[in-house]
Amino acid sequence: MNIETVKLSGSLDIGKIEEILQVGMEIITCKKELIVDLSEVTFVRPISLVVFAATIYNARTLGNKLKVVLPNKMDTRSYINSIGFQSFLEGNQKEPSYYKSYVPLYHLDANRPQFVDLLIDFIQREGVDNKTSYIIRLGINELIQNVFDHSKSQVGCFVCSQSYRQKKYIRTAMVDLGIGIPTNARTISRFKNSTDDRILLAATNGEITTRHNIPGAKGLKMLCEIITENQGNICIFSHKGRFTGEGSKKNAKLKEVFFQGTGIEFKLPYLFDDEKSVGFGFKEIIEGEI
Repeated sequence: MNIETVKLSGSLDIGKIEEILQVGMEIITCKKELIVDLSEVTFVRPISLVVFAATIYNARTLGNKLKVVLPNKMDTRSYINSIGFQSFLEGNQKEPSYYKSYVPLYHLDANRPQFVDLLIDFIQREGVDNKTSYIIRLGINELIQNVFDHSKSQVGCFVCSQSYRQKKYIRTAMVDLGIGIPTNARTISRFKNSTDDRILLAATNGEITTRHNIPGAKGLKMLCEIITENQGNICIFSHKGRFTGEGSKKNAKLKEVFFQGTGIEFKLPYLFDDEKSVGFGFKEIIEGEI
């Protein structure tokens, strides 16, 4: 039997995004039976889960045979199970609802409005003020609308969010497998046509698409501004382009790995710090967060 194995180990955080995306693309393109070995993974962040969920879902819709070996480390396996990744692998999906300190992995399709409301309620509950959560709501709504109006993603998009209560911030990640920002972006004379320039344009200028002849695609710009203004950070990747924003620093560059579609992860600190009534759990994993 012709079986191929891809393996990841250690901490799957944003520092390993190239490796994560490489495995994601192998999941999409592999025509053999594929084993994704995560047995030696010790820590995962939302961005890795949504990348794997989207690419695995795509592979399964194409009829590709695929097996995922879950982490041996019990804390990591428990986290994966709680946030909904294991249920997803088994062909189930937790209903859109938030539990304790996270919004479980969710596949957005017909239930978009309900999910966005839930996600924003979660972010606001975890320490974000009304003004900031309102702008985030507008930005996320715009991004999700663009997935269905412009990206041509055959799998919709996948989202999850985690609150790190000991360190007082939230991470939210979303991924689609559409045509990507560089393909979607209109050519604007003051920008070059390279991939990194188009991602920089989407993150800092918007208006890279139109809806009914009205400039749109301001979702990324709104998110980038409100997150960086509040001491957070954001990472956007599409094709071979990667944008990072933190404070006044905004940078777009080319990466080695091509990724079909677009992925976003943002970190937002608590803007006020009320005592939480719900305990956190998964202490060892959280303390390992970078």
